Amino acid sequence: AYTAQVRFPVAAAAPARLQADLRGAIDGTPLSMLTNPAAVQVVVADGNNVVLRGAVRDEDEARLVEGLARLTPGVRGITNELTY
Repeated sequence: AYTAQVRFPVAAAAPARLQADLRGAIDGTPLSMLTNPAAVQVVVADGNNVVLRGAVRDEDEARLVEGLARLTPGVRGITNELTY
C-alpha cells in the first residue's frame, strides 16, 4: 500500500458526493477492464482523502481504479490498499 497526494488546487466536495462520484466511476467501468467492480471498497476519510480496499485481478486493475480516483474532482489524496 502507498499514498498518493494531489498537489494542485481542487474545489472542495462533500464526502457523500465524492463517495457517489467514485462509486459511479468504478461501477461504470466496462467488465473487460475491471472484472469485479463490486469488490472495490471506497472509503472517503478526513479531508477528502480516499482509501481504496478490496481485491482486484492484477496490478493493471489496481492502477485503473487508482487512476479513476485521481481523476475524480475533489479527491485530495489516495491510499491504495487494493490486493491482487
